Amino acid sequence: MKDTKLEVAYVGNRGHHMPYNYDMNSVPPSQWLEFARRAYTPDGGEENELRKWYNFKGNQNLWFITQGANSYYHAFQAYVNKRFSDNFSYQLAYTFSKMLANNGMTCCGADEATRLFSSDIPWYNYGLTNFDRTHVLSINAIYHLPTFAGRNWGMRYLLGDWELTGIYGYSSGIPLTPYLDSAMIGIWRNRPNQIADAKGPQTAEKWFNTNAFGVPDPGKLGNLGVGPVRAPAINNMDFAIYKNFKVTEGSRIQFRFETFNTLNHTQLKDINVQFQLPSGLTMDPATNKFIKPAQCTSWPNCQQNVNFGVAQRVRDPREIQFALKFIF
Repeated sequence: MKDTKLEVAYVGNRGHHMPYNYDMNSVPPSQWLEFARRAYTPDGGEENELRKWYNFKGNQNLWFITQGANSYYHAFQAYVNKRFSDNFSYQLAYTFSKMLANNGMTCCGADEATRLFSSDIPWYNYGLTNFDRTHVLSINAIYHLPTFAGRNWGMRYLLGDWELTGIYGYSSGIPLTPYLDSAMIGIWRNRPNQIADAKGPQTAEKWFNTNAFGVPDPGKLGNLGVGPVRAPAINNMDFAIYKNFKVTEGSRIQFRFETFNTLNHTQLKDINVQFQLPSGLTMDPATNKFIKPAQCTSWPNCQQNVNFGVAQRVRDPREIQFALKFIF
């Protein structure tokens, strides 16, 4: 182990005054129920009159950017590095971490990823950031086969001076947060209620349990937290074989056979998380409850997005390439 180094560390990071944005022309919490009554009761009145800046902006958004977001990052990190010796080297890096914030943190202060659902309830956005990955593992290795120097010509050129190299990477999926296609209460966005375990079959057609979410009560925020399910993980191996041919003392030709996603894993991505409210949704103002729409076979877990929970894309399949490289 004389050529090997091990590093182990705890890494923590605290972020203050990071940018986020919100809609100043939203409906205050005290008027959420009244907004729902007007929006979902026939002839209930103009619900957008309840917006804070309605007299100036109507129902249009009025985005305000400021610096008020906070983040918390905690991680265990390990790193192993073997320097190249005895024709072999490798590196291994592993991180076990968690990152929480009240904005998405993947973009600028004006982006949707850094937008509060409601400026009056900033804690509603607090949870796993949208690039949090619990486990991240990366391994790479290089093995240089013997050159057979001093042996006959055929052995040197056929068996000698081969290189094997590979890279393996794994990372947990990012958090996914189902959201409603309608704010329902006059804020920028709302989330559904969680009424069952969200763990699902994790197939391309149904990644999570789509029946685990339901329509929230009128005038209420959905009780679903941030990031209740995880997107598909990244699980990938690349592998290559090189053969070196010496041309002169200072130059050589290298034949390269390279594969990407060598094991040809099907790796899903872009899971649809839009919970689309059923059409014709109305509420009973006497009970402040929604009336089950006629087309809904179950309630409140009734939504219309046929792609809800479906993978929209896949990562690249196996790729193979050949190349000749002249090194001088």
